[in-house]
Amino acid sequence: MNEDRHKVDTIFYLRKKPLLVVTTSDLPYGKNKIVTRTDTLIWQPSGLINYNPHPDHLKIEQINFTTTSCYGTCPVFQLTISPDKSAAFNGIRYNTVTGKFKSTIDKSTYKQLIKTINSIKLTALKNDYDVDWTDDQSVKLEIKYNNGQVKKIDDYGAIGTFGLENLYNQLFAIAKTQHWEKDESPESTQK
Repeated sequence: MNEDRHKVDTIFYLRKKPLLVVTTSDLPYGKNKIVTRTDTLIWQPSGLINYNPHPDHLKIEQINFTTTSCYGTCPVFQLTISPDKSAAFNGIRYNTVTGKFKSTIDKSTYKQLIKTINSIKLTALKNDYDVDWTDDQSVKLEIKYNNGQVKKIDDYGAIGTFGLENLYNQLFAIAKTQHWEKDESPESTQK
């Protein structure tokens, strides 16, 4: 992320919680005009996230996260997480493990993940984000919720919003930190 794109305008307190007002300047891909936006951010255990005084209460049915390669050693993998905290990981390239694995996400990690999803105003997010440079990694996020509704986000550069970047960082961490066991089930060996 290009850190000089962000400027802290002010810090204020709401019920003893510090909130940051940040201005971000972007040069949209293929355009010459700088676009600025102002966000109010709050700190969560997982990092900065857009402040949302009225988080959603979505019933998450499945999280699918896929990464692509970049010009370098970006980890390429597919991750699926279910509400029972079971997870499937397919490490394709540049991961600590390669192949198909399964795990159960620990309770605190899963709880923070769901809290973040409910804080980022999922349904109001755009379906596509991209940075104004090349050779970066893309991520694809698909969240199924509330009896079959689906939100799909394709994000070239993986920094669509502060909240999305926070969520992506949590998903990358899950890929690295959970105890993954080789998936020997017949379904995992089929192409």
